[in-house]
Amino acid sequence: MRRRATGVALAVLATVSFAGPAPAQETMSAEALAQYITGNRYTGVNPETGAPVGTVTYGADGSSTLTLAGGEPQEGSWRLDGDAYCTRYAAFRDNTENCFRLEPAEDGRAQAYYTDGRRALLLVPAP
Repeated sequence: MRRRATGVALAVLATVSFAGPAPAQETMSAEALAQYITGNRYTGVNPETGAPVGTVTYGADGSSTLTLAGGEPQEGSWRLDGDAYCTRYAAFRDNTENCFRLEPAEDGRAQAYYTDGRRALLLVPAP
């Protein structure tokens, strides 16, 4: 009986842990982040479902183009802010700026985290 109670307690703890902010990540430095983002195109993937959410292209001039799955391209901007990058799109998220840090992953992918630690999309290099 004690084993079962311990197993249930661990399952509850794991659920609570995933619901809160992600643990501290080994994120990209400002230099690595600039190299990863500047002039590149990525598909944003929902890390929980693996479903593509859209694509984004980060221009070397600070411009960006976001195309959500099944939607029209939206012009916006991006900028570096230390070891984070920030994006803004007039027709997405009420024109608010959102900032992210990136944790390197396999095959040129990177897991994005909001600067408060919440997990965001997985960035996958796009053709």
